[in-house]
Amino acid sequence: MLSESAVSLEDVAAATGLMANAGIQGSTAGTGLREALQKLQQAAGGASPEVLGLSQGQERLQAVMQKLGVSILDTQGKLLPLDQVFIKLRGSLQQLSQGDQVQLANILFGDQAGSKMLAILNQTDSAITKMFTNTRNSKGAADEARDAMSGDRKSTRLNSSHRT
Repeated sequence: MLSESAVSLEDVAAATGLMANAGIQGSTAGTGLREALQKLQQAAGGASPEVLGLSQGQERLQAVMQKLGVSILDTQGKLLPLDQVFIKLRGSLQQLSQGDQVQLANILFGDQAGSKMLAILNQTDSAITKMFTNTRNSKGAADEARDAMSGDRKSTRLNSSHRT
């Protein structure tokens, strides 16, 4: 998931934390986030022109982004940091009825991930910003976790000196 969408481990942790705050936890949050990131990349036009015609629903995704008036790409055509994406989408969706929000979230993120992403987008801008800032400020711990998961770091063992 991380390498496919170029989203940092800290941003994934923050998004998962926001879902946990809304009562969505564990693999449900992870699966929803993976689907949402894949759909965001499609909606942002992250696929090559040759592949765009093969992506089922690509036109619908881009139409939703146009309807919302949201650009989620930076000047180099890469997906913006997730907190910026969430805040932009949140601002646009707030202008719509709840029914329209649900419908557009399902189109944009997929039927399974739509409700999970709305759980994030229904939080305040300050809650989103705070979660991402706090998570990014814990970069040292996140780097260690990433290195340990990817096998780049020398294996360390906890020395147990407990005697029974």
